[in-house]
Amino acid sequence: MPSGQIVFNFSFQLPHWAPPSFEGDLGFIRYFILVQIDRPWKFDDKFITGFTVLPRVDLSLIPSANAPTKKHICEQLGVILWRKGSVRMEIKIPKQGFVCGEQIPAQVKVDNRTAKKFKQITLRLVQRVTYTGFRDGFVNTHSQPAGEDQITYATRLNAQTRIEECKILEETVDVKIGKDEKLEINQNLKIPSLAPSTKTCEIIDVDYFLKAKLSTLGTFPSVVKLELPFIIGTVQAGSSETLPKFEYKKSVFGYAATVLKNRDMARFAPLYPVYKFK
Repeated sequence: MPSGQIVFNFSFQLPHWAPPSFEGDLGFIRYFILVQIDRPWKFDDKFITGFTVLPRVDLSLIPSANAPTKKHICEQLGVILWRKGSVRMEIKIPKQGFVCGEQIPAQVKVDNRTAKKFKQITLRLVQRVTYTGFRDGFVNTHSQPAGEDQITYATRLNAQTRIEECKILEETVDVKIGKDEKLEINQNLKIPSLAPSTKTCEIIDVDYFLKAKLSTLGTFPSVVKLELPFIIGTVQAGSSETLPKFEYKKSVFGYAATVLKNRDMARFAPLYPVYKFK
């Protein structure tokens, strides 16, 4: 190879089923390119750089994305033999699919039929990751005819799962809800740069939830909890002509979740589209 600047062009076809880049404390989905120059009688030069793979998660193609959803809980408070009255809490959002940069308009309703006074409502966005591990060698297979062919199904046995939950953001609202009182609050929570919801990886599932917590103050507070699932996509539902602009930003978790054991690899945080809403 002569001296000077020389350009070599390479291209790779990624499989359509490739799951999105993701970094977690217990596991990751990571893509990188290794460049290695063979130098006779010398150590090879090599460089590794990470890049983001992001499949198109179009919310227009998910029927439930534009459907409103709500959930409620009715709970009796107090000691088992001295429970008096109940409190009802409901959480509601106008749709189930969102993109990064969008506000989630959450509505919380409380109907207090107890003697307790509630002082706080806390809303929290969480990312819940389910990791599934398999022990090698445990495979259950069976075949069945399909016309002139045979289809073989394989089930991996002896699976073990671990669940990791990360707080994305939290908003606390001070309230005063006494006996036989009702209250309704509306709170917007902006979604930062996050990996889309995914079920396409065999060992890592990424889900998102909106959690609501109603609590009293004191040494032994009474707490009522409720959670509502929602979806994070990469393309907002609607016409492409009316979609807002977006820019790619580093994951809200930054480099903290990225543990690189290879010294030749530069630090890397995945990039996700964050829309600019007016």
